[in-house]
Amino acid sequence: MGVPRIIKISTIIFILSAGLIGSYLIFKDSNPAAGNEVGAVKENEQPIKNSTPWAEKNGLNNSDDKLMSDNQSKPLKNNFTQALGQSIFEEIKPLVKASQNGEKPNFDINLMSGGLTKDIFKNQSLDLNLVYEIDDSKLKISQDNSRKAKINYLITTGEINKKEFGDFNKNYLEIIMDVFQKGDFSSANQLASIYKNLANDYFNIEVPSDWVDFHKKMIIFFKNSETIYSAMANFTYDPVKSYLALELVEKISIDNAQEIEDLINKKIKEVR
Repeated sequence: MGVPRIIKISTIIFILSAGLIGSYLIFKDSNPAAGNEVGAVKENEQPIKNSTPWAEKNGLNNSDDKLMSDNQSKPLKNNFTQALGQSIFEEIKPLVKASQNGEKPNFDINLMSGGLTKDIFKNQSLDLNLVYEIDDSKLKISQDNSRKAKINYLITTGEINKKEFGDFNKNYLEIIMDVFQKGDFSSANQLASIYKNLANDYFNIEVPSDWVDFHKKMIIFFKNSETIYSAMANFTYDPVKSYLALELVEKISIDNAQEIEDLINKKIKEVR
């Protein structure tokens, strides 16, 4: 079953774009060139509303104020939303300059937000820092590949899994609903913490050298799942990154979980 993409990443980019361009229009209309009527608001026109109920609910109503400020505090490390805000600001700067020169610039917010959506996925600087490899030097590799050693490995990892998950029983769809519909980040935070602990635990157990590749796959799965759910849990601070995590959750966390389960069953059959 596919992930229900409740709100596409392009939607949030559209909202942020609208906010910043709304600020630009307000700025333009309040600073017309001397003796020039360019940018003046017509008497019977409704002012552009720089908000939506969804944006207000999710704390994005004043995103333009936060992202347009030149006196912003130090940017958060690897914050996708700040990077997006800077990209949008760079896009509209020529419009501001043209307006100040008495010109009447044209723009299409749909084209702008659509283009920025593509940039988000192509720009390597906006990386979720997913893990693809684990160095052997970080593992405790045993040369004992006996049946007994492998059974002990399976028992140890099983006990670790049981300890870390405890009574946590929410599936990924329930977590998505918690974060993106209820605004409750606790389950995403909890699962991210579980995966973080699992990765740390697995680094500290001995693995038979025959099973190193399998062991690495599990650690990679744990670390990337931690990244995905941490990004979701940080929706308030970086909504763009959170939605990117939502786009990737099925591939990174769900499909890989099935692969891991299949591998575990295969390993169990090996030692029977």
